Amino acid sequence: MKQTEEDFFQDLISQSKLTVPDSDFEDKVMMHIQEAKATQQESIPSGIKMSWVLFTLTVILGVVNSLLLHQMQTFALGISPSMAKTVFDFLLILFVIMQLDTLLRATFRYTNINLVNQLRRKT
Repeated sequence: MKQTEEDFFQDLISQSKLTVPDSDFEDKVMMHIQEAKATQQESIPSGIKMSWVLFTLTVILGVVNSLLLHQMQTFALGISPSMAKTVFDFLLILFVIMQLDTLLRATFRYTNINLVNQLRRKT
């Protein structure tokens, strides 16, 4: 006996019945969506905020240290104070540029990641 296309598709659809794994599956999915939404509402995470605060504090302390080096009369190991200040200023500027670049990238990367659809992200 040959099966018709209609019988074939009817049999195929009846076999593809979806069963929910747990009775509270829907509640778990809704809770996951709410957690993702709460995470998205936080614009910048606290770790990045703390990095900005510590970066600012480091820059302020570096500038104060540079001013103190300028006022010194003698320096250890026979290095002139002007040479020590020049080296310190160069290293401070290099540090500030590198860390500023890193912090800006981390801050903007986080805001871009938040725009991704949380339900389509593979976990």
